Amino acid sequence: DQHTKGMVMRTQLVTLKRGIKVGDEYHKDLVLREPIVEDMITAEQLAKGGGEIAFRTALLNVCLVRVEGCEVPVTPKMLSQISLPDYNLMLDVFDELQKEGEEDAKKD
Repeated sequence: DQHTKGMVMRTQLVTLKRGIKVGDEYHKDLVLREPIVEDMITAEQLAKGGGEIAFRTALLNVCLVRVEGCEVPVTPKMLSQISLPDYNLMLDVFDELQKEGEEDAKKD
């Protein structure tokens, strides 16, 4: 789990089919964490009024903890170049992280 300002955030490993291209290499394993409100504000600023897909892509980028084997930070532009099946896979995992967080909040 990832720590964000004292909070323990859920994380999930995602293995993409094609991967994210960084330089000349494709990286397939990445780790996403569940978002907080601050992430949504940051994503809105990154998306600059670009619509729902731009916002979701920016939010995924903000909550991307790491790409295995890649030292270079992944930018929203790099993330926008992934295949649609990989994008949908990331969204599915991201939505699951959010649902788990909501379920845990109800238990408290």
